[in-house]
Amino acid sequence: MPEEDEEYSEDKKTNIKSQIKSILVKDLMCTDVVAIDSNNTLDAIYEILIEKDISNVPVMEFGKLVGVVGKIEILNAAAKSNIDDVTDAQVEKLRNVKVRNIMRKPNVIYAESTIKQSSDMMERLKTNMLIVIDNDGNVIGIISKIDLFRGASRVITKKKIETAIDEVLEIIRKKGSVTIEEISEKFHVSRQTVEEWGKILEEHKLVTIEYPVIGKPYLVLAKDMEE
Repeated sequence: MPEEDEEYSEDKKTNIKSQIKSILVKDLMCTDVVAIDSNNTLDAIYEILIEKDISNVPVMEFGKLVGVVGKIEILNAAAKSNIDDVTDAQVEKLRNVKVRNIMRKPNVIYAESTIKQSSDMMERLKTNMLIVIDNDGNVIGIISKIDLFRGASRVITKKKIETAIDEVLEIIRKKGSVTIEEISEKFHVSRQTVEEWGKILEEHKLVTIEYPVIGKPYLVLAKDMEE
């Protein structure tokens, strides 16, 4: 039995990895992109970074992406290590610096790329952010390492919930019925969570949630599922 359990576990891990790899950049990217024209000065970038609490801003010329400017350029120009330490006097000096003169080459990725490709590119380029473009080269989003982490976490969490629900159904099949409290203790989750699982199974006509006048609420196999 242990060998079968271990093999089952590896299958689950493989399935999760496969699902994560299949997620596309367009599914996770932030579409609220703030861009700036290359003719602007660095103080405008500073204002955007502070207001939007972001790290980089795409630079455009005639509607086309030509670069990126962010905290690195601000800190270098102001000779500071933290953007919150930039003084009003230094912001005034930033007005003399044209964005086009200090912008970096943008790192881009297509919206239809997978998050695996995105992660590999970030690792190769030593960056935490990529600008997302469509097939015509238009900027349509930004994706960061945090976005990749959140996407992977959602898949893992969803799979864990699905696995738990499958196990709950198997317990009910074997025992005929089981109290919400028993499941709560077994899986170390709240009774409310167990009720939510029960409602999912009930919607699929797999179990019924019973609330007796005397005694604890329990889950029982649906009539159609009884052998």
